[in-house]
Formats: sequence, C-alpha cells, structure tokens
Amino acid sequence: MRSAACLLFCLAAFAEELPVRIYTTADGLAGNTIDRIVRDSRGYLWFCTREGISRFDGYQFRNFGADQGLPAPDHDLVETPSGEYFIATGEGIARFRPADPHSRFTILRLKGPLRRAIQTLAADPAGGLWAGTVVGLYHLDPPAPPATREWRLRSVDIGLPNRNFEDDSVEALLVDRGGTLWIGARGGLYRRFPNGQIEGTHGGLPHPDVTALLEDRQGRLWAGTRQGVCRITPDGSLAGRQTQDVCQAVPGLNGGVIHSLHESSDGVLWAGSNGLLMAWTPGIAGVSRYTARNGLPGEGTAILSMVEDLAGNLWAGGFGAIRIAKGGFRTYSERDGLATGFIVSILEDRSGQLCVVSNGANGRIFNRFDGTKFRSVRPGVPRATAWGWGAGQITLQDRRGDWWVPTAMGVFRLPPLFDLHPPGSARPRAVYESANSVYAVFEDSRGGIWMSMQILATPNGPTRANGLARWDPASGELCHFSESDNVPQALATSFAEDRAGAVWIGLSTGSLLRYADAKFRVLPPPNGSRTWIQSLHVDRGGRLWIAGRSGAASIDPLAPELRPAIYTTAAGLATNDVKSIVEDLGGRIYLATGHGVDRISPGAPSRIRHYTTADGLARGELLAAFCDRKGTLWFGSREGLSRLDPEPEQPAPPPPVFITGLRVRGTPRPVSILGENDLSGIQLAPDQNQVELEFVSLRFGTGETLRYQYRLQGRDNDWIPAGEQRTVTYASLVPGGYQWQVRALTADGVASERAATLGFTILTPIWQRWWLKLLAAIFACTILYSLYRYRLTRLLEMERLRTRIATDLHDDIGSTLSQIAILSEVAQRHPSGENREQPLVDIAGLSRELVDSMSDIVWAIDPEQDRLDDLAHRMRRFAGDLFSYNGVAVRFQAPGGEKNPRIDADVRRQVFLIFKESLHNSVRHSGCSEVEIRLQLDAGWLELAVADNGRGFDPARIRCGHGLASMAQRAKQLGGALAVETAPGRGAALALRVPVGGSSLKKYPHKWAGYVWRTSRMLRDRVQ
Repeated sequence: MRSAACLLFCLAAFAEELPVRIYTTADGLAGNTIDRIVRDSRGYLWFCTREGISRFDGYQFRNFGADQGLPAPDHDLVETPSGEYFIATGEGIARFRPADPHSRFTILRLKGPLRRAIQTLAADPAGGLWAGTVVGLYHLDPPAPPATREWRLRSVDIGLPNRNFEDDSVEALLVDRGGTLWIGARGGLYRRFPNGQIEGTHGGLPHPDVTALLEDRQGRLWAGTRQGVCRITPDGSLAGRQTQDVCQAVPGLNGGVIHSLHESSDGVLWAGSNGLLMAWTPGIAGVSRYTARNGLPGEGTAILSMVEDLAGNLWAGGFGAIRIAKGGFRTYSERDGLATGFIVSILEDRSGQLCVVSNGANGRIFNRFDGTKFRSVRPGVPRATAWGWGAGQITLQDRRGDWWVPTAMGVFRLPPLFDLHPPGSARPRAVYESANSVYAVFEDSRGGIWMSMQILATPNGPTRANGLARWDPASGELCHFSESDNVPQALATSFAEDRAGAVWIGLSTGSLLRYADAKFRVLPPPNGSRTWIQSLHVDRGGRLWIAGRSGAASIDPLAPELRPAIYTTAAGLATNDVKSIVEDLGGRIYLATGHGVDRISPGAPSRIRHYTTADGLARGELLAAFCDRKGTLWFGSREGLSRLDPEPEQPAPPPPVFITGLRVRGTPRPVSILGENDLSGIQLAPDQNQVELEFVSLRFGTGETLRYQYRLQGRDNDWIPAGEQRTVTYASLVPGGYQWQVRALTADGVASERAATLGFTILTPIWQRWWLKLLAAIFACTILYSLYRYRLTRLLEMERLRTRIATDLHDDIGSTLSQIAILSEVAQRHPSGENREQPLVDIAGLSRELVDSMSDIVWAIDPEQDRLDDLAHRMRRFAGDLFSYNGVAVRFQAPGGEKNPRIDADVRRQVFLIFKESLHNSVRHSGCSEVEIRLQLDAGWLELAVADNGRGFDPARIRCGHGLASMAQRAKQLGGALAVETAPGRGAALALRVPVGGSSLKKYPHKWAGYVWRTSRMLRDRVQ
C-alpha cells in the first residue's frame, strides 16, 4: 500500500491527464447531474440523477424514471439486507425489489413540505431506514402486522439547535460497524447509540456543517466540512464540545467545502470538492490534488459522490459519471511541455531519460522528460532540411553518445543534444547519404549503424531505387548492399537483432531479410501476405515479432524451420493494421494499432486484452511504442503521448453471469432487472418457438474483454462461442423441454463458476400430444371396428334377409307354386265339366296371392321404398284393398311429412308382415265392422297399433296359433315388443313398438311392455 501511495504522490506532481472517461446522457445516462453513486451487492453501479436513476453493468446504462413510476429528482439510494432498494425522490421515498421480475416502484408519499426534503438515507441494522431531511432526522418504520401494515415515518429528536431553518438540515448519515448512527448536520456532528442515547457538538466553527462522513477499514472516522477534511477523535464524547475539538483537521485538506469521502481498495482516501479531487494515505505525508488540468470537469463541478467498482476503478459523480481507470493510461500533451502532440518516435538516451520525437510546423522536435515535464530542443540541422516520412526507428543515440537523425537529405550525426548551452546548438559531426532520403536507422550490437534509404534520381526528386547501407564503427566507412548481395529492391522499413547477433530487416514487400555471417538471406512473408512490415521486435524469450498491415506474427529465429504464430482479428485482435510492437518486463506483448493497444499475454491459448481511449489512451492513430528501463510503457499518437505502468497480473476471479432479457416471438417476458442466474418452469405455447436471450457479466476492468459461451443441453454437445456478443436467438425450436446455459470467460480463460441457466418447455401442439395420439388411435380403431361391425352387421342382416327371402320364397312362393302345379294336374284330368272349373278358380286365387307375396318381397328390398311414408302408404293401400269388399270401416293415422326417416329394409318387411297378419286375423276371425290403425314415430321408436270391434277371444282358453307366435317372434327379432289385448265380445287390439334409431328394449324392458299394454288397451276401448 505504501508503494502505491508513493506512486500516487509522484504522479500528483505531474501534470498528465488521468485515465478519465466521463459518461453523460449521450452515453445513455438518465441525467448529467449525479447526486449519489451506489454499488449494490451484485456489483451493479446505480447513479441517482436529477432525471431518474441509472443502472450500469459495465456495458450500458438502464434507466428508470417517470415512465417506470419513479419520480425525480433522485438524491440517494440504499440497499437493505433483505434485498429491498429505497430511493430518496422528490415525491417521497420509493421502495423497490429489483430481484422480483414483476416489482414496481412503490412511493411512500410523505405529508406536507417534507416530501421534497429528503437528502440522504441509511439502512438501520435494527430494521427500517434512517432519513436525513432539511428539517431533521426521521426514521422509516417497517410494517408490524397486525398492529400496522404500512410504513410510517416518524421524527427523531437528536437535539438540533433550531436557531434557524438551516440548522435542522441533515446532510450525511453513517452507521458504523458498532451500530452507532452518525449524523452530519448544518449545526454540527451528532451520534445516536444503539440504546437510543444521543449526543452532539455545539457550535465552535463559523460554519460547523458536516457534509460527508466515512469510516475506513481501520475503523477510523472521517468528516467532511465546509472547511476541509478532519478526523473524528476516537473514544471522545461529543456532548458540549465544539466541532473543531472533536475533528482534527488534516493538513493539506482544508480551505474548501467537502462534498464526498471515499476509501479505495488500496487504502487511499479520496475527498471530493468543487472541481477538485484530493487523495491521501493516512500516515504518509502529502496530498494529491487533481483538477481540470488532469482531465476532470471544470472548477464549477462539485464531486458529490464517489464509489469503487469491482475492478477497482474510481467513479465520481458531478456533471456526468466520471470514471478514473485503475491501471489505465495517463496522457501528456503540449501543456506538459511537449512541443507538439504528433509523436513519431520514442527512445531513451544514454542516461536513461525519455526522449520523444514529435513533428511540428518547423520540422522534428526532440522532447526530453525530466520526471515532471518535457523540455524541447530542435536538433542542429539546417532549417531548410526536409525531414522525410519515416516513423518509429527514425532517431537513435549510439554508444558513443552521438545522435543519428535521418532526414530527406541524408543522416545527420550530432553530438549530445541536451548537454550544451543552449541545447541543440552543436553543429553536425557528419552527414551521410546527403543526396538520398533516409527512412530509418538502427544500431546493432557491434556498434554498426544501419540505414534504410530511398535513392533519389535528383535532389528532392522522385525515387530511383531503394537502398540499404551499414556504417562500420571501426573504419568509419559506409558499406552499401545491392542485389548482388542478395538484397531485394525493396524498402527496408524496420530492424531488429536476435540473441545470436543476426540482424533482421523487414521489407515493404512483406518479406524478411536476415543478415548473419556477412550474408543475407531472404525469407518469405511469415503470414503469407505481401504487405508492408511496420515493426520488428525480439522478445525476452528470443522470439521475433513482426507487425504489418495484415496482423502480427512471431517466429523462433534460431529454429531451422520457421513456423510463425499468426495473430489477426480472427485470433482476437482489434484490427490487423499493427503499427508498432513493445514488451513489458513481464513478457507481455503490446501491439499499437489505429484502434488502440492489444495486449497479448504469454501462454497457450493466447490471452488478448484491448485498451482504447476509454482507458485513458491518447486519441488518434498510434505510431510509436517504447518500454523504458523502469518498465514503463509509452505510446505515441498523432494527438499526444500516453504512459502505462503495467501491473503484475492478478488471478481474475470467475466472472458471474446473469440472464437479463427473454423475448418470445418479440414479446419481452418479465426478468429481474438485476438479472437471473436460474430461471425455470417457463412454459411456452407451441407457436412460441422463437426465443431471444440476453445475458451479461459485469465488466469494469481496464482493457478487460469478456467472452461468452452458451449451449442448449440435448442439442449442443459442447459450448458454443459467442465472442463478445450478448444476445442469442433461436428462430424455430421444436416442441420439448430445454435447458439453456451461458457462461462468461475472462481474457485468461477463467470461466464463470456457475453458468446462468434457463429451463423452459415448448408445449407440444394438441394434435401431437401423446394422450391425444392415444385417443386418436383409440378413436380410429373404434371407427374401424365400428365400420367393421357395421359392415359385418349389414352383411349378416343381408344374409338374414336373403335367408328370410329364400325362406319366404320357399314357404310361400314355393308352396303356392306347388299348389298351382297340383291344381293344374287336377284340371288336366278333367278337361271339361264342373270338376275342372274349381281348380282353375283356385289357381287364379293362388296366383293373385303369389303376385302379392312377390310384390311384398320386392317392396321390402327396394331402396327407393325405405322411408316411413312409403311404409305408411303400403299399409294404407293394403288395408283399403283388404276391407273394401266386406264393408268394414277403416281409420288409418300416420305421421305427417315433417317426420319421414329412413327405415331399414328388414324393419319395414317385418313390421309390414306383422301388420298384414293382424289385419288378416281381423278379417278372418273377428267379424268386426270397424278397424282403427295408428302408425307413429316417437323418440326413435316406431309404434304400430291395430284394433277392431269384433267378437274378440279369451287368450287363456284359446291355444295360441301360428300367427300370433310368428308376430311375437318377428317383434323380438327387431328388438321390440308386441302385445295383444282382447276379451270375448270386446274386440281385439294389437300394439307393436320397435326401434328405428338404435334404441333397444334390452334397457328397461318392463317400461316398454307396460307402454305397449296401455296403448293396445286404449285403442281397443276407442274402437268399442
């Protein structure tokens, strides 16, 4: 901690810009004026602004305001141990449970002017909430059923002086580790012990206001006042004492109002004032002061709140959310002494001081850093000298102390630039290749100076050829190399020397040139691309790194066969255009690009971290990179110089990951605004098979890049990389149960300890569910079986009909024909006379009966005669024909045309035969004068009733003949019933009831028999 503090104070003396980024409404923040910043238990940052609150996850802001039911402005936010959030708003205290997906803001509205006067909140360990207002201290009591079911705000008297309205204003609250409540008020400092005892200071200062309170990790209490920072004396009573007697002022931290206090994880204490941020470490002398000169907002901006995120970055609230990145870049510009911010080369001189070459209107300027600021000097070359267009290796100081400065008019060899008075006044010792434009220079381990040049056709004219030369320190002569030395006609763009002393030269064609044992060897482009090599570097492990416009590559220069490791955007780089390469003392490689800096950590697989302007890096394209002997990294761009002090790599903790959004067919489903680690039991309709999932892992680290992997169990065998994408969409999922998982990985490959899981089920369509399939199969089998049974029944019925027809034909037609045949023979034996007429008469009668029988059979099987009215018509005609010659009156009742169902052929035949037999009995045996016939349809039953007024008979005394038995048998075969009601001298009545719609007498047979008996009795009585 002491070394960190020393570094902090050293940096405080510098004027460099801190690695600051300011987030505003343009970045998605709800409002630009921030009253409070809070880090919750999960690591989210909450910003209380005048227009609402914002939640930040390291990627983006999510805002809550009037549209979500939250009034503005919002002054403070407190998370309670139960997971509830309370927000001090302009309309009262808002209560919110963010873990509940269906939670809404509940406003506890206060009565009177107090509703707009809440300034600060603090959770009470005993339950409830402390609220500091402009009119004193209040306590928000939670509900205590059954006595009360509402939150209640009650005033707590702490002994405020009440001399004027401002004296009652409570501006800061702190509950220390012992449970004591400390109150900072306009009237002084107060505290309330857990037992309810209260004590406070009494005046003493012109402005005794206590505006901020802090308890550090050592248990020390600090207070911010309108006159600076002071430490509260431990174990001292406040009662009756003055504020300055209780608080010991901290040297260097007085003279201004303190709005906020904070202790960072490295033990440094921070105080926020108006446009000023101060830092100090207790026990170490000195205070660092940061202002707008260091990148903070202007002096009119008050630092109202501070907090540290999970990665150790410091966030300050004022105008916008100010992030000071831990381990970020610090930037230097003209106000730090640089002649210009256009940096083209960085190096160290022989004494170890940093030298930066920048381009200006009058040529190149050399800037040397003395630890506090830069001192500029123009090298002693003629002012008319053109400077060329090289970058990177464009200047060096050799081991003898001379400076080699390449220009478009040769290389100038100068004595030490900064050791003369005035600096840079020395004349060149020598000029080499004055007729050519020198692009780069390099000193090898033997002291030789290599020069890459463009040979001009004329002074300041077009390029005729490219050249390569080496200055020999022993002879002082310049040796040129050509194609005869196996040197291609390409511009040498960069140089490096490996451990074996071989000089490697990068060419504009993408090839490599190796010089060893006084021989050149040409090697093809390592990555196969013939693009410009822009930088070479030999790392601490001896590998040669090549930077070009197609990415970076590394090779082992001592291996017999070069097998390059390729680094491009496919491997995780931000861009393929790599300008320069540098290495820190830990062996990590830094690639300077137009998109920032990519850091490659050693090991397999490669771990790449990205740094951008958000981490404090200077804006503009990076052109140069350098590591000084202390291990500090320097990067030069077109708009400034950036400095990075690499920190040892710490094992990254496993990143937690949360599911933050679920959309089904574009419709959002409720998810906690804090994200869910486990969602299950979700059922979706069969057509809701398009699912979009959003997820996040909190990312706050400098240059930190999190990658994501996901899988759908049962469908994906392994984790699917999603890169930095935080959304996954499944367009068309088949019905079934799913378990989806997502995890985050750090740049070091550390995965989340617990993957976020979503369990959901897409219901199978009704027509695809097993029970419906089973029912459908049973139904189909039932239908098939019914069809089979129906067909079998029809076949059996047809067979029975055929059998009956055959029987009728045999019994009636056959016997009648036999009688006709016999009578014909009898007539033949009596060709004349009376004995011949009688057989002929009998033959005629039998023939008519035969015709009637055949007509009945044809009618019974005729499909055109299968309606009820056809049966009624047949019956009416038969009755009319039968009784037309004997004077018997016939009354026939049949249904009207509205009821005319189809009657089965067998039913028609059997009913008609029963009808005929009953009428024949009436004609032959009853001697009646009236016959009543009624045919009707009743609820699927066909009812036939026949009654006459004849002589009747006694059923008990007369043996039942074949006719009655045949009719009863026919009715039984049809599933019906037949009843006869008669008595001597009272006529006879017959009632028949048979089913025509699937009904049956098998159920409740006594009811149907009774009905038939009652019907026959009624008809008989009517006829009588």
